[in-house]
Amino acid sequence: MKRRIVLAAALALTLAGCAGPRIDDYAAEKPVLDLKQYFNGTLDAYGIVTDRSGKAVKRYAVGGGPVADHRWRQLERRRGGA
Repeated sequence: MKRRIVLAAALALTLAGCAGPRIDDYAAEKPVLDLKQYFNGTLDAYGIVTDRSGKAVKRYAVGGGPVADHRWRQLERRRGGA
């Protein structure tokens, strides 16, 4: 009997871990995400190294300048061949 209770509790906890926010929960958020604006420009990289307890051990930035420089471009497809 105790084993069934433990298994039922474990199953309930496992299924509860799968429940999370849905995309619809964020549909009314402002400002609206504009992917062209979001991905247009430079990319800087920063990071944190943590120990097993979650305490920040080291912080770092990659390079002295931007890691990548991207501009949004519309790709045109050619018709009728490669």
